[in-house]
Amino acid sequence: MSRPGPGRPLRRLAQGVVVGVVLAAVTVVATSLLGLEPDPVVVSLLVLLALACLALLLGSAGGPQPTWRAAAVSPSVTAGRDGATQAHLRVLENHRTSRQPGPEVRDRLAALADRTLVLRHHVRLDDPRARDLLGDDVLDALTGPVERLSPRRIDHLLTTIEEL
Repeated sequence: MSRPGPGRPLRRLAQGVVVGVVLAAVTVVATSLLGLEPDPVVVSLLVLLALACLALLLGSAGGPQPTWRAAAVSPSVTAGRDGATQAHLRVLENHRTSRQPGPEVRDRLAALADRTLVLRHHVRLDDPRARDLLGDDVLDALTGPVERLSPRRIDHLLTTIEEL
């Protein structure tokens, strides 16, 4: 295997010239033997064109391939928080800052209360016994119309659900 050096391109050019001259001579002799009266200038130009195309083809096909390295992707999640926690925080922040609060926080709290009631007391949120377990104010907040819940109110609802 030959190593690339400063004389390598000149050697390749010299080889190309020799091959071109030989190819042109062979073409002129072959066409003369066939009785076609070749024009040496035209034959030389055609050989030169063919060699140039071949050199371009070989030059572009050979050599090292480019290496691509993907940039390191930094996680979009804040360190120490998983995706679910981030989603809950977004819902709470949207509830707190929106002009008109949506039902997302109330529905999530209601689903949490329903799961807790089923697991611990075998009662659904729409069961009349849920009012005795949760209290009127908590049940009204979870099943009533949408209202903006303050952080203190959300904390009170969560504490009540946890204490079931």
